[in-house]
Amino acid sequence: MSPTRIVLSADRNGGLPRLELFSPRSSGGGGALRARLLDVGTAGAQVALVQDGALLLRGDEVEIEVVVGPGMRLELVEPSGTVAYAMRGGSASWRVDVAVESGGTLLWQGQPFVVAEGADVRRSTNVRLAETATLVQRETLVLGRTREAPGALVNSCRVRRGCTPVLAEDLRLGPGAATVGVLGPHRVVDTVLALLPIDAAGASATADVPTPPDVQAYDLAYGGRMWRGLAGAAHTVSLSAVWQALLTADSGGYGRVVGRSPTGQSATPTVSLVSASACLRASSGSVTQVR
Repeated sequence: MSPTRIVLSADRNGGLPRLELFSPRSSGGGGALRARLLDVGTAGAQVALVQDGALLLRGDEVEIEVVVGPGMRLELVEPSGTVAYAMRGGSASWRVDVAVESGGTLLWQGQPFVVAEGADVRRSTNVRLAETATLVQRETLVLGRTREAPGALVNSCRVRRGCTPVLAEDLRLGPGAATVGVLGPHRVVDTVLALLPIDAAGASATADVPTPPDVQAYDLAYGGRMWRGLAGAAHTVSLSAVWQALLTADSGGYGRVVGRSPTGQSATPTVSLVSASACLRASSGSVTQVR
């Protein structure tokens, strides 16, 4: 299946940014992940990732590519969580590739990713940040549904700022995995990752975000910090307060970063839907272009 692709870039004349959304067609009886425009303004855009059909099934290979151009801000919204269902000896994959260019910002609050009993999933995230780029992302992994044994999950994350590695982590969770010292009795891993540029004094706005008592905070290179909480159920994790603090921190310049024009009025984009065969000859699906 072709990747779900989101590319946001600035307009040379200072108008609405150029937003390209590619959504693949589903194949093999499974679903597809579609990108849908929610709002757009001169500073950036808000895009929803919507599931079209059942995800994640045996044999599914979901790929998401996100590119945020210089000075742009993109907010990705997931209306619902994802369940990886029993795969009867098969497996599935979920791959995310992100590039944020100079002065760009990506906000992505993921909904719970549930690995049901019998599922076998390899999930990977690769992020490339420019020196002055910003990434704030939340990921919630849930092993097994209520009163159910966990499925198998390999979760990998690689982040680079410029040429420098910032984060490299591999988590092997579920049946057969050595979870002692990783999960203990818990089945939920909730993580907020904030990578902000360091100011001239060598400080980062993440230092002003309080850490709840049941959450661990880890300082990373280049102004990065990762908060992680473990729990028995997704709704009991305390990281929602960390996420909100990051979005509202005056020093970080967060808040509602897209969806309004400089006059305060809602921007009304011109949207055209065209066949992917006309724009991307090797792919099937649909492309949305906002100019």
